[in-house]
Amino acid sequence: MGDATLPTSNFQELPPPAALGGLVTCAWIQHIPAESAPYLHRSTPDGSVEITYRRGLVPYLVGPRTRPTQEMLEPGTTTIGVRFRPGASAEVLGMPASELTDQSVNLVEVWPGRADRLAEQLAIVDSPKILASLLTRAVHRASIGVSSPDPVARLVVESLRQNPRRLGDLRHLVGLSDRQVRRHCVAAVGYGPKTLQRIARFQHLLAVAHTDSDDRLAELATTLGYSDQAHLTEECQRLTGLPPAALLAEVRRSCADHDHRVSLRTWRR
Repeated sequence: MGDATLPTSNFQELPPPAALGGLVTCAWIQHIPAESAPYLHRSTPDGSVEITYRRGLVPYLVGPRTRPTQEMLEPGTTTIGVRFRPGASAEVLGMPASELTDQSVNLVEVWPGRADRLAEQLAIVDSPKILASLLTRAVHRASIGVSSPDPVARLVVESLRQNPRRLGDLRHLVGLSDRQVRRHCVAAVGYGPKTLQRIARFQHLLAVAHTDSDDRLAELATTLGYSDQAHLTEECQRLTGLPPAALLAEVRRSCADHDHRVSLRTWRR
């Protein structure tokens, strides 16, 4: 008997057009080859809202996560998505991100009419890149004439991107009380600054996972603002369902051939 077929995932990120650079992180395509074994896909919180589509299904929204999710993808499955920048979805979708936190909903519930027409267009296309382009164009059309993303939330996101260790100076940065900052952040991002800080800090860790060795975890814990390595381990378990060494091994194994440079810019300094 030969070796069992290994689970394989091919993943590609596509940068957004310039007109959407302030709203969208990337479009992406994930394909599980027909010759692959079923692939267990793990999603971890990153502060984003996504529109996703899979052939035979309707487009749906995936809200900002506070916990990990897992899905077994069968061979031949292709999923396409558009990922909003943290805090940038509310005005385009016409609803607070907090209403989508840890939820997946049919896009037609948010975009009645518009989502039906989009689904009709997607259903007659086979090319994953054209499907990604159709999703991106739908976001672009919906963004025309709407307000810019909440500037307070944008400052919070950028502050945590620059330094996930600090939250104390946010109210001075935006000139509002802690309660007001939290209200803006919850509506735009889906959760408050403290939760977003935990996610930003952890995304910084994932951003260096491809190149740093496991024996640097203690150093990384200090650099990123964890109280110690045990704190890092606890947060990793909470946000991914795995301890750090197991998670990093999975990331390197699953993403060895993937180019994540587009999305890594969201949180990495």
